[in-house]
Amino acid sequence: MFVSKFLLNRQKIFNSWEIHKVLESHFPGVQMVAGRDYIYRLEWYKIGISVPVLVYSKQRPETRICKEFQLFESEECPTLLPVDMTKCEFSIFLVPDFATDFCPENDFASILTWFKEKLQVAAEVLTCESGPNNCIYYDLEEKSYSQQTINLKGTLQIKNRKKLEKLLETAIGQKPELGCGLLLLK
Repeated sequence: MFVSKFLLNRQKIFNSWEIHKVLESHFPGVQMVAGRDYIYRLEWYKIGISVPVLVYSKQRPETRICKEFQLFESEECPTLLPVDMTKCEFSIFLVPDFATDFCPENDFASILTWFKEKLQVAAEVLTCESGPNNCIYYDLEEKSYSQQTINLKGTLQIKNRKKLEKLLETAIGQKPELGCGLLLLK
């Protein structure tokens, strides 16, 4: 896996839906299919002209001139999970795959239960809180949409390293094309 850091120029890209298409241009021949070839985390709550973007990908991104994104760091990581880590802080910006809309404040308990089920036997959630939470707005095929998201952060106890490593390589939940679902461990 490759871990790369980009800066998104929000003055050059306005529609949130277009972000993944421009990001794909740094990975020739790759398309985001449910977050399998690459996943990214967009720090939506960090408002400004340049927004940090973290990308996990199976191939190294191509360095090229792009007015929307600037690649400033990329390294190959044999594992996304350090060998000596048993307990860690986590953060994830996601959209649960619920059949209906959700409210981060009112549905926190059910979101946390859902997240724990996604972790299965890979890790145990020791502490968890939410926020900041955002609603993402975008246009697709001449229609406007909005998507509520939730940011979870807390502490995990690692139970099964191989399963947790697999989870780190895939998007958890819905809308990876909006920068959701990348589990970040610190």
